[in-house]
Amino acid sequence: METLNRLFLAGLVTMVGFASSGCSSDSSPASTKNDSPDGGGAGGSTSTSPEASTPSTPDAFNGDCSTARWGHQTKECWDCLCGACPDSLNKCNGDCVGIIECAESNHVLADKTSDISCEVTGTTVTCLKDTAVQAQAQALITFDTCLLSTHPDKLPNDFRTCDTVCNVTYSGDVCTKFPNM
Repeated sequence: METLNRLFLAGLVTMVGFASSGCSSDSSPASTKNDSPDGGGAGGSTSTSPEASTPSTPDAFNGDCSTARWGHQTKECWDCLCGACPDSLNKCNGDCVGIIECAESNHVLADKTSDISCEVTGTTVTCLKDTAVQAQAQALITFDTCLLSTHPDKLPNDFRTCDTVCNVTYSGDVCTKFPNM
């Protein structure tokens, strides 16, 4: 666990450096490839009905977020994430996306830069218990760095790109639950 914490803290330094450097995205915007016959776009639920806004059963990881949705995010959320950070999302497999989902559902996400180290601690303790999942730590850090960066699609009140579209909520107490190490 100590090695994993050091990995995350090293990643944190990198992440904060990138986040404050103003890099925009990890590539040019992804196309919203539309290979499905009913016009649904990337994987998962392809209907334009209200159900399209609800998370669906994930597709198998294929390394191309424009053609598959390997997380439980809504289509709108996935399209935003893929459009903002396609290169890093394409390297963030199902276990990696699972870490994000775990961190969100366990309210360990920080909504300000000064609390990121608490988020790292909370995510490590809560969501990185399995060795296979731990192997995705660097992919997660790379993806989160992109989301934290200044990006053209980032709304003024979003801490991370796509917060509003993805309905991300922050508890505001992550450092109370998981103090800095």
